Amino acid sequence: MKSPVRQSVLHGTALIFSGRMLNRFFGLGREILSAALFGSSRAMDCFNLAFTIVTSLRGAFAEQFLTPIIPTYFRRRSEQGESAALRSLNLITTQLNLFALLLSAALLLAARQIISWIAPGFDAEQAHLATILIRWFAIGGIAFTLYPPYSGLHMCFFRYTTISFSPILMNIGALTAMYFFAARYGVISLAAGFSLGFLAFFLVLAFFLPHRRELLRPKLGNSDPGVSAYWKMLLPLFLAMAFEQVQLYVDRALATGLPVGTLSAQGYALRIIRMSSELWLASFGTVIFPVFASLAASDKPEEFSRNFSLALQAAMLFLAFSGATIIAQAEPFVRVLLERGAFHAGDTALTAQLLNYYTVAYMAQAIWIIILRGFHAFGNTKTPVYLTTFSMLVTIALDFILIKPLGINGLALALAVGYSLNMILSYIFFSRHVLAGHTRENLKTAGIGLILAAILGYLVHRCWTIWEMRQMMQGLIPGLLGLAALTTVAGLLFFGILRWMKVPALQYVLEKLKLWRERNKANAKPPLSQ
Repeated sequence: MKSPVRQSVLHGTALIFSGRMLNRFFGLGREILSAALFGSSRAMDCFNLAFTIVTSLRGAFAEQFLTPIIPTYFRRRSEQGESAALRSLNLITTQLNLFALLLSAALLLAARQIISWIAPGFDAEQAHLATILIRWFAIGGIAFTLYPPYSGLHMCFFRYTTISFSPILMNIGALTAMYFFAARYGVISLAAGFSLGFLAFFLVLAFFLPHRRELLRPKLGNSDPGVSAYWKMLLPLFLAMAFEQVQLYVDRALATGLPVGTLSAQGYALRIIRMSSELWLASFGTVIFPVFASLAASDKPEEFSRNFSLALQAAMLFLAFSGATIIAQAEPFVRVLLERGAFHAGDTALTAQLLNYYTVAYMAQAIWIIILRGFHAFGNTKTPVYLTTFSMLVTIALDFILIKPLGINGLALALAVGYSLNMILSYIFFSRHVLAGHTRENLKTAGIGLILAAILGYLVHRCWTIWEMRQMMQGLIPGLLGLAALTTVAGLLFFGILRWMKVPALQYVLEKLKLWRERNKANAKPPLSQ
């Protein structure tokens, strides 16, 4: 049995970052086209509510199915060898495939009832359209449910190429469907294209899966120790996610009673910020998780603490800069990107306001997931359950308190507070696995990154304000180029100052990059003649 060639952490990070950047480009195209065609309308409100189902499936099942796969594989391999570990993965994959089929069928049949539960503020016409959209999403339900655990199977073997570039297919599907069918089928074309694109993405993941024959051959059985360990880790994750799903549906149910276009603005803001947060999270969290699991399984506390801290510091630096620049450019970015066709100035203002709150929320969520990977590397799924439950209860309480005075902004603020609280509590409880010196360095790096990013964000905002006063950078392409130029200059300053300050996380990444280049250069040289 030949094992796939392992890709290094730096190589994997570069692949995933490149693939996700390309996918973000297509994602921006999708948002531009959907905003121009549908704006913040009743139909788009229906789409965004139905899209909540996709978010819910991914959050409630897909991400949870991924988490125990990697530590299960490494522990089984350490204890019983590669063959035993592959057998465990094979049994787990069969069970997940059956679950995904049943879940998709249930979603298809129960679509109308689901809408009656989560959209009390919709009239009959909106409820009917939302039901059709959910049924289209049900067609891609298998892909929505299984793509994260299948990505995890690739990660077990340190293979990142397919999971880096295949997500592009979901955005290509949405763009193609809207371009050819939006005039006839309206927003249904977006849901259909998105769903079919996701299916194509999932099929590519399955086709290029390492050890595909061993892993995808249907096989049932519960007596395997790896399967038992997997489900034992999984059950507490479901409990924690149940509270997150309750908060999600409370948020959407309250939002359906707000003015027309509110759900649309919320959907645009959420998708824009997820493009950024998932980019950085994928680049760091995806690649570093199998490293965490491998170190935890081999019982190397000092090495684990160092790698965890450097990964967390790097993530905090990149996220601090990303968050500051998004907040600084929120309104001009939304205006340049979306304000045309059916999308008007009022939609821009509301979407930009929500984008500010969701930036804080999802930057905190991205850092929290890095910490969560640390818990999961040690097989600890219970502590995050308690912390997430408490944080989501606080968020739900704030939803009801803040919606009356602040409307949809109150729901976004509640989410920002809840995610930030969960991040802080999780680090405090996980800190026993982090050496005291590393904890001090983590806090110091976070402080430096936030202060420097805030200063540069303010300067970016001022520069754009001056450009607008002089009526520079008008139109989509000039506007995006102007925003990109400001972000690039600010980024060079940000990382240049960090390098001058010799921040350990950045120095570590640069050293690894130098070694990687030297290794590639050495491998590229022709052998010496004998």
